[in-house]
Amino acid sequence: MKRVLSLGFVCVLFINVSIAGIFDNYNMEEGKLTPDLIQKLEDSFELDANNKAKLNAISKNGPEELATDHEISNKYDHIFNFTLEDPDITDQQHSGRCWLFAGLNILRPDIIEKYGLSSDFELSQTYSFFWDKLEKSNTFLEQVIATRKKNILNRSVQDLIRAPIGDGGWWNYVVEVVEKYGVVPKSIGPETYNSKNTRGMNKMLSRILKKDAALLRKLHKQGKNIKELRQEKEKMLAAVYRVLVYHLGIPVKPDEEFIWRFKNENDEIVEKKFTPKSFYKEATNIDLKNYISILDHPLHDYNQHYQINFCKNITDARDMDFINLKVDKFKSLTARAVLDSTPVWFAAASGFDMSSENGIMAAGLKNYESLLNVDMDYSRKEGVAYGICIPNHAMVFSGLDTTDAGKIRKWRVTNSWGTDNGKAGYYAMTDDWFDKYVFNVILPKRYLSQEALSILEQKAKEIPTWDPMKIQF
Repeated sequence: MKRVLSLGFVCVLFINVSIAGIFDNYNMEEGKLTPDLIQKLEDSFELDANNKAKLNAISKNGPEELATDHEISNKYDHIFNFTLEDPDITDQQHSGRCWLFAGLNILRPDIIEKYGLSSDFELSQTYSFFWDKLEKSNTFLEQVIATRKKNILNRSVQDLIRAPIGDGGWWNYVVEVVEKYGVVPKSIGPETYNSKNTRGMNKMLSRILKKDAALLRKLHKQGKNIKELRQEKEKMLAAVYRVLVYHLGIPVKPDEEFIWRFKNENDEIVEKKFTPKSFYKEATNIDLKNYISILDHPLHDYNQHYQINFCKNITDARDMDFINLKVDKFKSLTARAVLDSTPVWFAAASGFDMSSENGIMAAGLKNYESLLNVDMDYSRKEGVAYGICIPNHAMVFSGLDTTDAGKIRKWRVTNSWGTDNGKAGYYAMTDDWFDKYVFNVILPKRYLSQEALSILEQKAKEIPTWDPMKIQF
């Protein structure tokens, strides 16, 4: 979801369970590394001229650039026969706000056109981020109260307390925070050092919230009822609010009036009064609630409606839900939307077969197999099940390049890593990269097929909180 994908430390909790029960009486000792086995491994590696060259090159440079297939890298250009008039590239810096940047980037074109603004106009990511953090803190503490009777080693409880306040989010997080709090221009909620560098803030908030979780569970054991626990929770949220203000500043309240001064395309200075909620409603023509999440989740049956437990940022919102379709089915729907001048939010497995220098995403671009002489092939289902290849970054489709016959050559991707990354901030994604690494797209309901709409009418089947898709975000 960001250039620095890990914002914290991963800890392993060893649960007191019978080892024999876990491994079904399998004798692991018989499979230990012995001197004889180590000798076999050493004998299997021949330090010939080829391997010696690889050893020298990789040990001094790392495998990333050495694995790049420059024939593939140089094969693709950044010429598209259909592009959307999208605003300037944004930069999430060292944070995990890609989902929010991509969501707000979808709203920007309407506002720019309506008020005759320059293409560098941005909505305040910090404003929305502040309320997302406060809402996530409240949701976390509510979920702690909801699970207060469960054993601390319960799998759902452990997943809940693993990462209470991460930066990440899905499309439903965008919808809920914008619908409840509205949006403001960036001049009303500018970036701070901590909005651009979130690791320290997140680490502090995580420690505070985990301590609060321990206290809430302790108070429950002492006989405190839900009303009393919520009274204690309010004190905890006051501390969270204070910490957020220190790091991000004091935001405008959603119904508080602000004055927006700007220059339009005629170089006229204009002043307008809005609240964040009225600005969202009046400045844009987009109804975010009308967008549908489509996911290719190979671990679950296709053509079904699903909902992931504990996957939301706002307490009274619904958990993330999605229609489960194979990638080839929703790819054609995505192309239809883009060709209709609709930017499309999507989530993909970033970091695979990508060149940040050339702004290329192409399957096979990184040939680690030849470099390391190992088999790294896996199915889409295996990639998700074993955490190899899971969506971790949100971007926006903003164009297409097609043949005369209408076949897609490549997709234009608007990223949020600044103009120094990619081709001035953009990426050219090949169609086979889409097939392999794109997992989630968000489309207005009008682009869905009748089959997809009928699936949406089904009662959503619940997916546990430790599902691989939920864990990554």
